[in-house]
Amino acid sequence: SGDFRGALARIVAMPDTFEDVILLRTPHAIVIYDAYPKARWHVLVLPTAQIASPSHLTSQHLAILRELHRVGLHVIASLRGDSSEAGGSQESGGGQVVCEVGQGSTGNRFRMGYHSVPSLHHLHLHVISTDFCSPCLKKKQHWNSFQPPFLIDSMQMQEQVASEGNFKIVQAEAEGWKKAPLRCHRCNHDLKTI
Repeated sequence: SGDFRGALARIVAMPDTFEDVILLRTPHAIVIYDAYPKARWHVLVLPTAQIASPSHLTSQHLAILRELHRVGLHVIASLRGDSSEAGGSQESGGGQVVCEVGQGSTGNRFRMGYHSVPSLHHLHLHVISTDFCSPCLKKKQHWNSFQPPFLIDSMQMQEQVASEGNFKIVQAEAEGWKKAPLRCHRCNHDLKTI
């Protein structure tokens, strides 16, 4: 029971109650499949520490952000059937840096990032394949919420928290990003529909 926005916090608070939705559990992170995936592969990496959102991050959380990133890379390597866990950041067509990890056996690239203004309480890292093939991807807002600048690259988040001691975002500006025109994440051409 309880509100939808608090679902992730409930999973972290009582993980034994939610074993059926937990894909992986470490001492510092819990991985679950996204309930409304926006791609073929879409998981959330949650810290076991109580952190409400990116706006609550401080430099004291850097080790947690690094651990979430490491676990995200581990999940991608598992999905790819690759034990190397090698990944890197690449520049997208829009000049934004997004963490994408090579194709491997799934034929997909992956992106890891945080929503600048999340819809759910409790910090969570999205690990999502860039095929964006899902019946849950229905609206322009869905598409744009997984594109930069609304989706903040995992490494970019770590760098900002390390250099500035926190994460700041103008909420109205971020909400405006979700209303931006549809644009292909590969070739940067405008799209009329999803």
